[in-house]
Amino acid sequence: MMEMPDAILICGGLGTRLKTVLGQLPKPLVEVNGRPFLDYLVDDLIATGVSRIIFSSGYRAQVIREHYSNRRDAEFVFSEETSPLGTAGALKLAESRVRSEVFLAMNGDSYCAINYKNFLESHRRRKARASLALVEVTDASDYGGVRMDDAGWIRNFAEKTTAGRGRVNAGIYLFSREVFASIPAGQPCSLEREVFPTLLETGVAGYLVNAALYDIGTPERLERARAYFAGRSLRP
Repeated sequence: MMEMPDAILICGGLGTRLKTVLGQLPKPLVEVNGRPFLDYLVDDLIATGVSRIIFSSGYRAQVIREHYSNRRDAEFVFSEETSPLGTAGALKLAESRVRSEVFLAMNGDSYCAINYKNFLESHRRRKARASLALVEVTDASDYGGVRMDDAGWIRNFAEKTTAGRGRVNAGIYLFSREVFASIPAGQPCSLEREVFPTLLETGVAGYLVNAALYDIGTPERLERARAYFAGRSLRP
C-alpha cells in the first residue's frame, strides 16, 4: 500500500473580494452548503490516506486552528505567519513541520477532483523535483497558461493575458524536500512568479487532470463551488 506524504494547505489569503460574504472569517472557512470550504479538501486528503495535514495560515489563523482542534481523524499541525509571506514563503515557514521526503502542497481556496495516489506515483516515477497538477479551461486569461512539452515537462508559464483555451495551474503540487533550499527564509516569495521559473531547468513535471477547477476568489465563483458541492454537505 502506498504511504501518502504530509500535506500542506496554504490558507493565508485575505479574501478581499469576498469581504461581504466572509465577515471576519479567513477565506478558506467560507460557508459552502453548511460546511467550511476547507473541510472538503481535508476530507478528500484523509479519504486518500493522508494522515498528517499542516495548515499554513495567516489572517485570523487562530480561527482555523480552533476549527480543527477537536477533529481526531488525522494529525493536524499549524504553521502561522505573523506577516504575509506569499505562497512560497508560507511553505518555507512550514519546513520544520514537514516530516516526509516528498510533500503535497495545495491552495486552501480552490478545489480540483484529483486522484492523489496517481499524482504521487507519477511524481516518483518521473523523479521530478516538483510536479504541478494542470487542468484545461476554456479561458486561461484569468489564470495564466502553462506550456508543457510532449514528454510532459513544463517549459514556461504565461501571464494572465492570453484569452482562449489552455492548461492552467490547479494549485496542487508535489515537491521533493530539496525544493525548500530554493526558497528564501523570512521574506515574501511567490511559488508561481519566483520559485517555479528557477526550477524549470531541473525538472518540473506537469500532471494533467480531467476535472474542473473551482476556486472561491469571487462571489460568482463561490456560488459555482456551492453548486458543485451541493450533494456533499455532510462529512463522508
